[in-house]
Amino acid sequence: MRLFAKLLITISLVAPLTGQITDGSVFEGRVVDSNGFVVVGADVELRGPNTNSACKTGNRGIFKCTTGTTKSLEITVRANGFSILRQTIANIQENNALIEFRLEVAEVGAEVVVSTLKAKTSTSETPASIHTTNREDVITTAANSTDGVLRRGVGFGLFRRNGSRSANPTTQGVSLRGVNASGASRSSVLYDGLALNDPFGGWITWGRVPRLSIERIEVLRGGSSSHFGSGALGGTALITPREPEEPIDVAVEFSLGSMKTYEGSFFAGAAVNGWSGSFSASSFQTRGFRIVTEADRGPVDDFANSRDSVLTLRLSRDLGADSRIFGHTTFFGEARNNGTPVQKNGTYFREFSLGLDMSIGTFDRKLSNTRVVTRFWGSSQVFDQKFSAVSSDRSSEFLVRLQRVPAQRTGVSSQLSTLFRGNSIASGFELVEVRGSSNEIGFFGGRATSAIGSGGRDRRTSLYFSDFFRVDRRVNISGSLRYDRWNNSRGLSTSRRLSTNIATITVFPDRTDDAISPHGAVLLGITDEFSVYGSAGRSFRAPTLNELYRGFRVGNIITDPNAFLVAESATNLEFGGRYVSGSKSFQAAFFRTTVSDAVSNVTFDPGPPLILRRRENAGEIRSQGLETETEFLIGPARIRAGYLFTSARVVRFSANSQLEGLRIPQVPFHQFTFSSDLTPGTNWLISLHARASGSQFDDDLNNRKLESYFQADIYVSKKFGENARVFAAIENLFNNRYSTRLTPVRTTGAPFSFRAGIGWN
Repeated sequence: MRLFAKLLITISLVAPLTGQITDGSVFEGRVVDSNGFVVVGADVELRGPNTNSACKTGNRGIFKCTTGTTKSLEITVRANGFSILRQTIANIQENNALIEFRLEVAEVGAEVVVSTLKAKTSTSETPASIHTTNREDVITTAANSTDGVLRRGVGFGLFRRNGSRSANPTTQGVSLRGVNASGASRSSVLYDGLALNDPFGGWITWGRVPRLSIERIEVLRGGSSSHFGSGALGGTALITPREPEEPIDVAVEFSLGSMKTYEGSFFAGAAVNGWSGSFSASSFQTRGFRIVTEADRGPVDDFANSRDSVLTLRLSRDLGADSRIFGHTTFFGEARNNGTPVQKNGTYFREFSLGLDMSIGTFDRKLSNTRVVTRFWGSSQVFDQKFSAVSSDRSSEFLVRLQRVPAQRTGVSSQLSTLFRGNSIASGFELVEVRGSSNEIGFFGGRATSAIGSGGRDRRTSLYFSDFFRVDRRVNISGSLRYDRWNNSRGLSTSRRLSTNIATITVFPDRTDDAISPHGAVLLGITDEFSVYGSAGRSFRAPTLNELYRGFRVGNIITDPNAFLVAESATNLEFGGRYVSGSKSFQAAFFRTTVSDAVSNVTFDPGPPLILRRRENAGEIRSQGLETETEFLIGPARIRAGYLFTSARVVRFSANSQLEGLRIPQVPFHQFTFSSDLTPGTNWLISLHARASGSQFDDDLNNRKLESYFQADIYVSKKFGENARVFAAIENLFNNRYSTRLTPVRTTGAPFSFRAGIGWN
């Protein structure tokens, strides 16, 4: 009750700020694209004498905003994928007809709308490093996975070098700027505002997002817990779902490829009489490849393959000019072979959500620039996995453990947002509960010998407030503050020998902890083309139930859990600059992130034959460096390039001082990305993507070094008419077989692969 009382106090402080309009007249207009098609969901902001209001366009592209003046108005229109439109109307009384505002598709260097600060801003006025990927980039990337698309941005990666198509799900956490994952992701990934992070383990289930359902992806580099809570220690990726653009909107893609790879993806949407909805689905299957190198390979080494399917249904109903009720449901299934006949896993997932997005102006026009978004959601998941022991000559394999991990997540959130005298203000709360357990059967000599169980509950409550203030056209200030409190309860670990039926039970004490995440930033426009910014803040990540209570084995590495882990916390500093002029842009940022109580897999017995590790709060680590990106046009080609220098080291670790000064595993000094989108003819597209990485270590002791690598991919397509296209794509064009793991057996990334297909939109 005290938390809800605090929420009501926050709302009561913000709500009075919205009643400043002195007149109830309404200004109407229509927003369309360059082809004359209406733009739905565009944000429209009015400023003028006695006027500071905002509204959205409906299904017909029409907006109705309250105005307190009959004289001049400054109108700003923002929509995803379009350049920002700013226009001044001298005397609105003289404009009796419905005014049409035409948006142009965003080109190189144009201001693009982003939502990472819980306020609609353009990239040029956002005091942060953000990499954006639009729908066209998603479709025209050679990689056929969402994480593969995001690798086009410098500094993005998973826990290890291989992609999600061949990596074990528990190693698919996101790493940004050297704040690397440890299985669990140290960055949040949200799809339509809901976390893709696994409720039990924190890794990312990338297959849950059909590629044709993606409208846009924004990657915010740097800690962002003040906006997105636990998990956003190193950054956040926001995936915006595709909305129907016309009364009927359909997209289909099908491809066949090497390694017996098949993929089909489908999207269909419609918007009629206030109703809108979409159905998206995809199915993927590949035989994969043998991940162990030929020199180390034995009879047990098989193909690392995977198959998955996902269905998503979204539905919304307008409740007036600028309000709606919405919901969605998702079903996902995945099965994998992790490189041997025994090592397999599967994931089965269901999710639903129901929400209300309401403009207060539905009831009072004076509050048209204030809205409330409330959402309820829940998910249920089962994760199955088999573990094995492989002989040293890799001639035989033995089942050692069967594991089933059921987990459920439920939550409710509400956010109130408003505009007031140049301030974009948002405040809200979140309540989330996760329940999870790990149920295991141990085997020895082919017989079941033990039953092991562990698990618990995690309940989290959050309150936040943020303000983005445009001082003038060249200066803005942003600040945010979030309070999170969580409780780990019902922690339990049991072990029972099946031969004697004797059980050992360990009950862990309930624990409560909290975190305060402040963040502040300032952006100063030196000229119309050049701006600089600085930001500082704190972020955190609470340990997952998986880290607290569940152990695991990968190859010959055994990692034990630790029920007494505390939350990681980070101090983030960043200074950067951005230059945008015509068809070229350049941005650079110096950053420094210091993580205290970092959760790491610490080796306490290097073996052989087994490497024994345990999760520990490994003192303090620091990641600092320089990040640069540029984009420009050369004739018919759009060029993007990025470079990241990162020095990530253990600063302090009292439990094992020999780790101090060593490099963080899986973090190279140098990373480079390059992409070129060439349109040599009206209907042709050639897209080249390349990335390179310096050497890195596979272990905390810096004994197992992974060499540097380079990979190039290419995508070629030919359009037929307005809707149809054929395409071909190659990943790892030069077949570079670089190391991804040394345990001590060497495994490698995916080899040369080819696929071709057809698409229709």
